[in-house]
Amino acid sequence: LERAFLLARDAAPVLRRIAKARLSPGEAMEAGLITPDESDLLRAAADAQADVLQVDSFSLEEYLGLEEKNAGPVRTRLRENAHLANG
Repeated sequence: LERAFLLARDAAPVLRRIAKARLSPGEAMEAGLITPDESDLLRAAADAQADVLQVDSFSLEEYLGLEEKNAGPVRTRLRENAHLANG
């Protein structure tokens, strides 16, 4: 998370320059508005942001803790809470 923040902070001035020119990053690089290193920075920032935004995928049964296989403490608590909520 911290890495994504730092990359986004470092990429912000480059993104502002691109936005002001109303170009895509690829167009900005072709026009010489940004350097290859700045292009790499934008790509790294976007990749880090995407990684942070990824979420775990669970089936409804897994989320509610109804599957016993590999049920860790969080899933066990979810199962207990679901049981209490359903009566």
